[in-house]
Amino acid sequence: MRVNIIIHEPFEAPGYIEQWVIEKGFPLMYTKIYDHNSLPDLDSFDFLVIMGGPMGAYDDALYPWMTQEKNLILKSIEAKKKVLGVCLGAQLLACVLGARVYPNVYKEIGWTTVRKIKAEQQTIFDSFPEEAIVLEWHGDTFDLPNGAFQVATNDVASQQAFVYNDRVLALQFHPEMTPESLQLLADAERANFKTGLYVQPLEDILAEKRYFETGKKIMYDLLENLTSV
Repeated sequence: MRVNIIIHEPFEAPGYIEQWVIEKGFPLMYTKIYDHNSLPDLDSFDFLVIMGGPMGAYDDALYPWMTQEKNLILKSIEAKKKVLGVCLGAQLLACVLGARVYPNVYKEIGWTTVRKIKAEQQTIFDSFPEEAIVLEWHGDTFDLPNGAFQVATNDVASQQAFVYNDRVLALQFHPEMTPESLQLLADAERANFKTGLYVQPLEDILAEKRYFETGKKIMYDLLENLTSV
């Protein structure tokens, strides 16, 4: 299982995803958009991971690479590759599958609860608990693409996760986040960080350590499910 992880910013690290790939012994390649890396050839990977970033999935005019990345994502889906998108990655998946991506009414940043939705086709998501406290860090949301199954929700941004064709998984939340990768993200965002109705104080987010092991188990289980179907 050859894995390629697309990283848009150095502070949007793959965390537990990277750890899982290394532990499995799978060949691992990185496409670092911030270093102007070329996008990979479609034949060079079996599993594509798309990480987050501060840009919007609709910002093609601002980021010349975005249209090319969307084309690669769509071709990967059509080629029946395994695909995982986290945060911006989930929004890009929604976009290439024809759904609308747009600013949510509220930003959602901090530790919060997401709820599992039982769908007709949710093999990848079977192991997810009925409820879990996870890390959120996003301002945008998306509509559910045609043909996709919504598998998680919450009260702030209803679209928290979807499965498409049993090979594609989109996660709006961040079970991949480790204490180290969260610190990287917080340091990058600190200068412009503002609390809000659903934006917790930054130091409170960093101080909360209880949920990393839960996130790791969720991430590992989802990766096992995604790569075994």
